[in-house]
Amino acid sequence: PAPSWIGAAPPAEKAPKPGRPPSSAPAFAPEAEARGRRLHRALQAWPALPPDLSADDRARLERIVALVAADPVFAPLFGPEGVAEAWIGAPGPRAFSGRIDRLAVAPGAVLALDFKTGGEEAHAARPPAAHLRQMAAYRGALRAAFPGRPVRCALAWVDFGRLSPLDDSLLDAHAP
Repeated sequence: PAPSWIGAAPPAEKAPKPGRPPSSAPAFAPEAEARGRRLHRALQAWPALPPDLSADDRARLERIVALVAADPVFAPLFGPEGVAEAWIGAPGPRAFSGRIDRLAVAPGAVLALDFKTGGEEAHAARPPAAHLRQMAAYRGALRAAFPGRPVRCALAWVDFGRLSPLDDSLLDAHAP
């Protein structure tokens, strides 16, 4: 005879609702948020920049891409291995989903880069905790997806042309 559960409906499961990566980033004024989204979209389409970008923003984007491309560790992010807006997530009690601005699975390492607009130049040397929590969460999800491969993370500060590589000890201190 067939087991009793064969004709029964499966029990209801409560899956965690995906949320945003851990953050408590401050809210920006609507015009700053709109500009940030516009610059992120432009970087996503790189090297094809939209014609409505100001000359100043165009120069900023060109400068930050050149800076990343010149870095010996992070250069693959704008090479053939690099992809823009890569979805990432993690299941479990701290579930989240998000998008990494640039991701590259390069020989020897997985690279993740997030672009930041606005903020203060001092953030390049000492990134806000919210940004570090975000990148630590991304790193954790990438480590799970690519076990045994080193994951290197950085922030690129568009408005003042700085690249901030984030070392493991700094991200460990902010891991969820």
